[in-house]
Amino acid sequence: PKTGRYLSWDGTQTCLNATVGAVLALGDIDRLDLALRSAQHVCDLALDRGHRMTGALLSGAQGSSVFSNWTFSAIVALLRAFEWSGSERFLETARAAGYFVLAEMTATNGSVIQKCSTDRVADFTSRLLMPRQVWGAGGVRAFQLLHDLGGDERFGEAARALAKWVSAQQSPSGWFPTYVHTPV
Repeated sequence: PKTGRYLSWDGTQTCLNATVGAVLALGDIDRLDLALRSAQHVCDLALDRGHRMTGALLSGAQGSSVFSNWTFSAIVALLRAFEWSGSERFLETARAAGYFVLAEMTATNGSVIQKCSTDRVADFTSRLLMPRQVWGAGGVRAFQLLHDLGGDERFGEAARALAKWVSAQQSPSGWFPTYVHTPV
């Protein structure tokens, strides 16, 4: 956070996932100043109203991808930042991201598509991918926290549907497969 520069795996200078990790880790060690500065950066990755993907959190400042697991982690981190600071910006960004996932990345069976993109061709091919269960587990928590903070029952319903879908993927031995073969 001190330099404000990050390098992600896809070559962008920022990384949503790393920044979210900084919010949570720094907040947990009482470095709220740095945690909240990182949370502000997460807010800056949100696409504004008027964009066809309003509320989406980009993978990085120069990125075009939106990953559901990174978004879910960001929602949790932003809600923590809201608890620490009371800043409505964190709550509003988390809600907008949640509404985006509900509208654009959630399938009728409760599962969540793992990636979409601001690039329409990449967006189409991303929808052919199958979600990973562990990503869904983070979504259950994010949706439930959004529901608990705002009372919007759509988030509560999404948390329950996703939890049901995730648990249906578990094998009798307790393991989850790496990829899902249940159609989205």
